[in-house]
Amino acid sequence: MKKFFTFVSAALLALSMQAVEFDTIQVDGIYYQLNPEEQTATLIRHDANSKYEIDDIVIPVSVSKDETDFPVVALGQGALRNTTAKTITFAEGSQVTELGMQVFQAAVNVQELELPEGIKLIPLTGIHNATASNPMTMKKLILPSTVDSLALFSICLPQLELLEFKGATPPSIATKVTATWTQNPWQISVGNVCNTAQTATVLVPKGAVEAYRNTEWIGDYFDLIVDVLKDTILVEGLYYELDNLAQTATLIRYNASWKYEIDDIVIPVSVSKNGFDYPVVALGQGALRNTTAKTITFAEGSQVTELGMQAFQAAVNVEEIELPEGIKIIPLTCFNNATASNPTKTKKVVLPASLDSIARLSFSLPQLETLEFKGAVPPRINTFTTGSGYTQNPWEVSDGHANNTAKSAVVIVPKGSLEAYKNTEWIGDYFTTIQEAEDTPTAVENVSNNTFHSGVYTITGCYLGEDATNLPKGMYIINGQKVIR
Repeated sequence: MKKFFTFVSAALLALSMQAVEFDTIQVDGIYYQLNPEEQTATLIRHDANSKYEIDDIVIPVSVSKDETDFPVVALGQGALRNTTAKTITFAEGSQVTELGMQVFQAAVNVQELELPEGIKLIPLTGIHNATASNPMTMKKLILPSTVDSLALFSICLPQLELLEFKGATPPSIATKVTATWTQNPWQISVGNVCNTAQTATVLVPKGAVEAYRNTEWIGDYFDLIVDVLKDTILVEGLYYELDNLAQTATLIRYNASWKYEIDDIVIPVSVSKNGFDYPVVALGQGALRNTTAKTITFAEGSQVTELGMQAFQAAVNVEEIELPEGIKIIPLTCFNNATASNPTKTKKVVLPASLDSIARLSFSLPQLETLEFKGAVPPRINTFTTGSGYTQNPWEVSDGHANNTAKSAVVIVPKGSLEAYKNTEWIGDYFTTIQEAEDTPTAVENVSNNTFHSGVYTITGCYLGEDATNLPKGMYIINGQKVIR
């Protein structure tokens, strides 16, 4: 009797196994294994040597066979390993809750990946790098709030820039201590070039920063953990917007109707928060607009490379400003004047050698006396001809406007570049005086007995009286003081 029971049990088991025999279907170039008993589907690779060569992979909510829907609940082991896809997207309402080992391993072209809610575990070698010669290029990874565990070697992404956890509670971190090192989710081995970048910004929910910072192998592995990608801080009276992803700072204005009422503004090389330095790389739109400052200075070693429109507009009290090396473009209305009744008093502007473009309407400085270009090659001058036939250019508000940049300003250029600037439209044909830097002054004892030609002169024994006022336009050094007429 016992033998008969055993035989029947075995037969029933065989029938049961036959009843749940899996079927494989192909949908939109992707293979799925169907489980008829559970009526679910798992995305699989066709065989161990195949790979999906599809640019954009979309993992659907379900697949169908014989008018039956099978929810896609899992990605099998190595399902998307070595795929050449550029994007992998989970359809809205995704029901995927399980990932197999090596599921995204060596998916080298995928730049961003967001995993759906429901997934709890990132498995061993789940999002793993390829090789040093063919590395993963993923820069952004978003993990759902349901993730509660990261396995060893689960995420190894050398070019990662942003890792976002949506869960307020940090996941458990698997580790294993060997004779030489502690295996963890982020590293293939100590010092391996394929390890996850420690410089990646970790973004967590509001109020969860401390919890993540206090989680071993998160807080002590990544350099920066924040709960917002952009934050605003106040440093010595100036507002900065911090970009936690780029790890840079931009000087900004507090709001559109506000202005800085500080006599002397110094733009630092960097600002700090929570012990982390953010290089100041830009001045935002209207950053110093309407400021009452008398001086605006860039600290030595400034890393500012970008100016926003209206960055210095109507900074009426600033008499001199020198822009740092690295700035390439002077944007629209950057140094634009205020009003005819309250004109900008800027007399000297020094532009860096890195400058290669000046936008139209970028300078409107009626009291300008000196404009110095440090670049041997003149920048590109942008213009626009209106329907009325007026050519908008960098120096004029409009034809004959009281706030146009003074044509009498002396333009100083590097040695050997005089002809290049003179032959540049809207420089050579706009300003009356262009001369090379470091000219050697010609000594003249008194004004009345000499005829002056264009150039730079040193005049001694003279008061700034009638003789001096009758000098032709140009630059003079009179009794040790530079005078521009």
